[in-house]
Amino acid sequence: MEEKDIFSKKLVIEQKIFYFDLKTTPKGEYLKVTEKRNGMRNTIKIPANGLKDFKNIMESIIDFANNYSMNKYSKKWGNNYEEETSE
Repeated sequence: MEEKDIFSKKLVIEQKIFYFDLKTTPKGEYLKVTEKRNGMRNTIKIPANGLKDFKNIMESIIDFANNYSMNKYSKKWGNNYEEETSE
């Protein structure tokens, strides 16, 4: 299946590089987010029709991070962070 790049951005945070690539295929559009670090690569794909919901979740996470003391949670932002949230 042929895919084409529509729009791309790159973000560097500490030792990680993130690539945000909006792509199109005959089946539709999607956002491909790739994280590169130390030669390792992780990728997720989000269908374009889910980007608004994805954005809303990211905004909620940003609001949480901005409204609570990062010092209080700094040791829990890794693997244990999920245990601290409630639905």
